[in-house]
Amino acid sequence: MTRFPPPPPGAERRAHPRYPVVVAVQVAHDDAVALASLVDLSHGGAFLELADPSAVELGVRVRVHIAVDGLDVNEEAKVVRVTRGSPAGCAVAWTAPGPAVAAVVEHVVEHTARLADELAVRLADRVIEQAAQTAVARPVVRAKGHGTGRQRRARRH
Repeated sequence: MTRFPPPPPGAERRAHPRYPVVVAVQVAHDDAVALASLVDLSHGGAFLELADPSAVELGVRVRVHIAVDGLDVNEEAKVVRVTRGSPAGCAVAWTAPGPAVAAVVEHVVEHTARLADELAVRLADRVIEQAAQTAVARPVVRAKGHGTGRQRRARRH
């Protein structure tokens, strides 16, 4: 059996790509429910920003409720990392991701990409508009005595 060396420290070891998103979700543990912001999402898990990350502990199972654009998923996950710095929150791994998680990931990623495209077009339009306004507001003015070569020659003769 071939053994592969471990990845170098700090290397990406996730099996699924993560996508930056911003979606409001609910996180339930025991009888407590907290609001969170889902800030990255993948087929394997997510990172949830929490106002109070001490509300969850490493290794506990939580339920993450995601409701977006008619999709409603209530998925079980295990807390695999808790961060108290910035951003404060927890990373979770889906315990048994099914088709509902896949549908939410695809929908949210597509929706986020569409919004990014729309913002890029708006920004480009605004830059073009400002450039046009600047060009109109600043007419080209030639200093006296600096006409074209033909004008200078005509004055000499």
